[in-house]
Amino acid sequence: MAAYLLRVVRGEERDALAAGVRFGLSALSLGYTGATAALQAAYRCGLRTRERLPVPVISVGNIALGGSGKTPLTRWIAQRLTAAGLRVGLLLRGHGGTLVREGGIVSVGSGVLLSASEAGDEAVMHARALPAVSVAVGRDRVRMGRLLIGQAGAEVLVLDDGFQYWRLQRDLDVALVPADDPFGNGRALPRGLLREPPSRLRRADALFVTHTERVSAGEVGCTIQRLERMAPVGTPIFTCQLRATCFASLSTGTTVPLDELRDRRVYLFSAIAANEQFACTAASLGLTVVGHRQLPDHFAYDRQALPGVDDDARRLDADALVTTEKDAAKLKPDCVRTPTYVLRMELDICGQSAFEACLLSAARSLVV
Repeated sequence: MAAYLLRVVRGEERDALAAGVRFGLSALSLGYTGATAALQAAYRCGLRTRERLPVPVISVGNIALGGSGKTPLTRWIAQRLTAAGLRVGLLLRGHGGTLVREGGIVSVGSGVLLSASEAGDEAVMHARALPAVSVAVGRDRVRMGRLLIGQAGAEVLVLDDGFQYWRLQRDLDVALVPADDPFGNGRALPRGLLREPPSRLRRADALFVTHTERVSAGEVGCTIQRLERMAPVGTPIFTCQLRATCFASLSTGTTVPLDELRDRRVYLFSAIAANEQFACTAASLGLTVVGHRQLPDHFAYDRQALPGVDDDARRLDADALVTTEKDAAKLKPDCVRTPTYVLRMELDICGQSAFEACLLSAARSLVV
């Protein structure tokens, strides 16, 4: 159903039923837009209280659903702040986990304390990749932030997917716009994919055009020009792209160079917002992709799904399975028989020094 609705929203379904669904979704979008505008106005007017925590807060977010690159930028920011000598706490809602309402501490710098089914795949992935960073999940990120400050001694908090989390005041608001789909179809949820109108990007302290590797330099330039017209004068605009670095064995964690799987027959499986792009990346690395099991974002793998992946790979005579880091956070090392590799990616930022200066200035604003 979710896949069908996405095709309807994007205009890929053109029959009478799809047209009727789009009409109904348009009416719902008006209500959604009005409700979000009223909520934001309530915070601006003081009818709702924005809370200030005793440490700096840096938010990474966007205005649309889908893969805008929040996860790799959040990791990059946490790594840089840690390298600068700060104790970093990472706050996520915990999508896909059972502890969204209750909240939970995923790590305090001494191993992963919760499973992906409890905390969500992204939280566990961050906790594994950032052993020096404390991680917490929960809908009430003000409360979880206080817990990380008290229990882990966090000196700065990074708020993942926080552009619409108006309750918590922050010292740096970073908003991401994907170069390959800057503003979706221009319509608000549920008729489109926008959480807010593009004009709301003027709240951001810094803007990022992400996934620039997917489009031409001219298209990136056009997106930057649009952002410059809507953002306050002087708002810094950065660009970044993802770069594949290596593969890691799911069973042992051993890394191998990208050339190791070149020309090998591989079967892909993924449950991320940009499944198609994962396939494009794999093909660009010279892998011979014989099949791809695409599952919904945050999909909870079970005993039925994984054997199906393994059986398909064997039927298609694949030499190996390849998946993403986000998926690997939900998998046990011995979950499949076919050798399985995890594609690791890193972020390259144009204007890195300027962004680091902006980041550290905000992170140290309340640190004494």
